[in-house]
Amino acid sequence: MPDGVLEVLQSMPLDVPASVPKIEKAAQSLYDLLNVKFEGGIQDIKAISDRLRYYNEQHDLFAKRLVKFFKTQFADMTSKQTSASSARTLASSHLTSPNTTIGALSLPRHDEIYTFLTTYKSLVLLCRHQSPREHLEICTEYQNSMGNLVSKDLSRFFETLKANHLLKRPNPDPSARKKIEIDC
Repeated sequence: MPDGVLEVLQSMPLDVPASVPKIEKAAQSLYDLLNVKFEGGIQDIKAISDRLRYYNEQHDLFAKRLVKFFKTQFADMTSKQTSASSARTLASSHLTSPNTTIGALSLPRHDEIYTFLTTYKSLVLLCRHQSPREHLEICTEYQNSMGNLVSKDLSRFFETLKANHLLKRPNPDPSARKKIEIDC
């Protein structure tokens, strides 16, 4: 195994986007080592089997570290986006005076989430191939976090639409309604 691979996987900060290629390369090196096909029962030699077991443990620790990192990042981004969306909704709700023109109605952009996913795409894909269980955890956390965020965004969107953008028709008086029904 190349020098420093385990150190990179154990201690290199995941929250530094510039370190992603180095982490990916180290994880791939470890995975490749774990998938070497030995001939003639060499893997049964105690020293080799102990070392492979140790490398498997290190691989599992890295996968768990990756899951923890993504869960934390998704929670932080969801919290920030929810706060930003609430602030925008609050600001737009103050624009309801008769002299104020309400701007175009739109859903909030999630550029930070898109940038994050683009930056860490290679590690997510690597995890999918190397650790399917942990990949499923990452995907589940993403779906839960972003699903809640999108639901809140849509709820705010429709509340704003209903309150500020839909025409409010006056209710016709009941006698006029009966007359229309009779005439038909």
